[in-house]
Amino acid sequence: MSKLYISYVSRDKEFAQALTDALNQKGIQTIDGRLGLGDSLSVSIRNGLQQASHVVLVLSQGFFDKSWPRFEFEELDKLDRAFEGDTKLLPIWHEIDPQKVSYFAPELAQRMGVSTQMGLDIIVEEIADVVQDSQPASLASETVPTQKGYFQDTSAQKSIASPQNVLIALRENLNAYYSESELRSLCFDLGIEYEHLGGRSKPEKVLDLIGFMQRRGRLEQLVDLVRQQRPHSSW
Repeated sequence: MSKLYISYVSRDKEFAQALTDALNQKGIQTIDGRLGLGDSLSVSIRNGLQQASHVVLVLSQGFFDKSWPRFEFEELDKLDRAFEGDTKLLPIWHEIDPQKVSYFAPELAQRMGVSTQMGLDIIVEEIADVVQDSQPASLASETVPTQKGYFQDTSAQKSIASPQNVLIALRENLNAYYSESELRSLCFDLGIEYEHLGGRSKPEKVLDLIGFMQRRGRLEQLVDLVRQQRPHSSW
């Protein structure tokens, strides 16, 4: 049976406990990975990956107030890349927006997660889907992505993993060359409900749109469409 290692700072203990209880009720075993004074973030995550199938990383203002050294985030990025094609690190944005995550740790911001604004039930549902899909490879390879999956990464998506610089350029250009109304139209053309994207501001919507398309293996479709609509921009 899969186990989840839940990494969080003590300030977020209440949320972590509620998440743990909900996951346990779903039959998912958890390991408490509370980060204490002087703990190394990267060492904790590495240990978590050794003990469990996935690591849930709760990102919050309290988390970033710990002022983790830059190399800690770089180590996390390396760990994430080491598992490319397999969803191992599951970020949860707890009462914090993607822009703030990007400011403190761009490496973590590029790893799409789910916001607690979506509600605990949805978070638990998404995590459960990931854990189930990571079971026997023969079954996982046949899994069809869910419509609202935030973490999910199937074998069909592995072949279209995009370089980091493509994602960064796409995010920056969508923010620069599309107004909010134009972004709504773009989502309509893609068959996506704009209001269903996470976040409130345009940059947050852009970030979630990119993640949405990437998780479903449709990133090339997004890139092709914006190139058609903005042919003179550098994509």
